[in-house]
Amino acid sequence: MNFWKNIILTHRLIIILLIVYFIIHLTNLTLLPPYNDESIYLDWGWFNTHAQGHLYDSLLDAKQPLMIWLFGFFENFFTDPLFAGRFVSVLIGAITALGVYKVTQKLFSNKIAFIAAVLYSIIPMFVFYNRQALLEAGVACIGIWSANALLNLLNKPSTKNAVVLGVILGLGFFIKSSSLLFIVSSICIFIFYIIKKRRFELVKPFGISIVAIICVDFLLLINPVFWQTFSSNSRYSYTFTEFFTFPLGAWINHFLGFFEIGFIFVTPFIFVAGITGIFMMRRNKIKDSQIFILYFIFALTLEIFSVKSQNQRYLVSFLPFLVIPASYIISIIWKGAIWRKSVVIVSFILPLSFSLMLIFNPESYILQMSKVSKYSNMEHIRGQMSGYGIKEVMLYIKEHSIPSQPTLVFFALNAGNPENAVDVYVQKEPQMYALHIDSRFFPGIEQYQCLSSKYPAFFVTRYDQRVGMDRFFVLEKSF
Repeated sequence: MNFWKNIILTHRLIIILLIVYFIIHLTNLTLLPPYNDESIYLDWGWFNTHAQGHLYDSLLDAKQPLMIWLFGFFENFFTDPLFAGRFVSVLIGAITALGVYKVTQKLFSNKIAFIAAVLYSIIPMFVFYNRQALLEAGVACIGIWSANALLNLLNKPSTKNAVVLGVILGLGFFIKSSSLLFIVSSICIFIFYIIKKRRFELVKPFGISIVAIICVDFLLLINPVFWQTFSSNSRYSYTFTEFFTFPLGAWINHFLGFFEIGFIFVTPFIFVAGITGIFMMRRNKIKDSQIFILYFIFALTLEIFSVKSQNQRYLVSFLPFLVIPASYIISIIWKGAIWRKSVVIVSFILPLSFSLMLIFNPESYILQMSKVSKYSNMEHIRGQMSGYGIKEVMLYIKEHSIPSQPTLVFFALNAGNPENAVDVYVQKEPQMYALHIDSRFFPGIEQYQCLSSKYPAFFVTRYDQRVGMDRFFVLEKSF
């Protein structure tokens, strides 16, 4: 009894933090329907982890599979695949919150660490993406914990610390290619400390970290499909050739986009406090602040200069570090007069209010944000990429099926909503069978008089697409 009491007392701040975090992030987790990419990842996750020989199929679209595997694994334990995938992101976000606490504790104190972790848990931009079955939560987690590992390694060069840093960065690249920016940032800091600071004792740990990254990603790097499709990341980021054309106009827009997204979606006071805190940390010569600031500023700069377009999703993995200098500023302001304490209280109420709106009325939150910023996530609630109608489709199919007989659910070869969403939901129904269909599957189909089935059959499609089989299907219901 005393043992558990001591554990609770020792870690009470972390326990309180996690309780706050999970209440916020698990409430109404599936109220917002599955976004286009969520449906794709959840469908891939199930298929990759349940169909023999297809573990790396996501590489066909240049998507590293680690988090997609986690989505598929957790789908085994929940009836709702959307809840399963989002629950994975919530868990990873909790690990990120602990990482924010740990890094802040190293730089400042337990009190400021608690402030930083709570801020991370209530800022709407982070709440939104930690509740999505996307890859961004994983990349953000890698960013924070690799910063912690880098601080450990530079303060105490050892084989163990070098391996830990390499493993974390390697896992990041197994999640998403954008984690490469953290690897590049780490390499630049190593080079800076070895050459500029003459820390030659870092040469060996640097080599060990690189080897650890390669070992973690070995199965990825030896996969020929990875190399065949990796270049298709040029859909989202500049190639070396494009980069050296110096697209100054685009870079300026990306830089301005960073400020708009940070100011509005991280919330104004926290964003300004974060920027101010960076300068204050350097001015007050906070121990290890140079490493911390260089690491994230360089990764963030790489993001701004490498992406072809700016949006919340690209930036969200590189902004959690801002809550650390922001919490430092908040702790300073709190020590002042009552009006300054009021400013701090408001700085917490504003992001919490937005996050509560996001949790209880996500459509209203996105619409309201769209009035002040072009970077609001309108694609999550409007158009084909949003998941509205998926739930209604599944209810309709169930209501018009025969429970004792198989039900065939056809859909086209499209990726995204509604096809991938319906596919992954059908996998959870024992009497339903999902099948791709296309006129190309039926040579000489123009001579067919009809298509028939002795089982209930439904063709689910976006808009009015009938994949060359128009005369065999008529619209029965739209959502």
